[in-house]
Amino acid sequence: KKRMQNRTVRYYASLYLDEISGRLDPEGTMGTYRSKLRIFSAWVDAHTEPGNDVSSVTNVTMVSFFRWLIDDQLRSGKTVHDYHYILAGFFEWLITKKIFLANPVHDIPPCKRVCDQAPAPIHEFDIEIFKEELVNDPQLWLAVQFQYYCALRPGRELRLLKIKDIDFSRGLVTVRRAQAKTKVTRTVV
Repeated sequence: KKRMQNRTVRYYASLYLDEISGRLDPEGTMGTYRSKLRIFSAWVDAHTEPGNDVSSVTNVTMVSFFRWLIDDQLRSGKTVHDYHYILAGFFEWLITKKIFLANPVHDIPPCKRVCDQAPAPIHEFDIEIFKEELVNDPQLWLAVQFQYYCALRPGRELRLLKIKDIDFSRGLVTVRRAQAKTKVTRTVV
């Protein structure tokens, strides 16, 4: 019964996500935070006594978690950095709530691994075949061209693009900061 009353990592992660949800992009960044905190919470439950209070998480726990990410899961350096950033922010928030006195996310093992998952470029021959298939759907073909030639992301950047964002005389497309994933206005030739 006592353990059931504990405030676990999952409990506080849920409160943390509720509090920061207004500051993060709900379609992208919020999902990343939710996913990484869920994975961390599940790892804590699997590698410690399930239902332990969040205060049982120590620097040793954090180093073990990051060792698991690096050695067992073979995550890239960028992914490890993202976990570090999100978990450090989560524990800083717990400090402001007087749950922790010091942030346990420190002395994390470095990871230099690069997992290049960039897609291969589409060859000219394949573009022609692709184009022949899309001849009956000019809107889809136009969307494909904007994505490929202007590097517009299909989710928000392309979907929210307006005619006024296209400068036909200079051949420029402007992605406004409200639509951009990076929250920075950019202009594409």
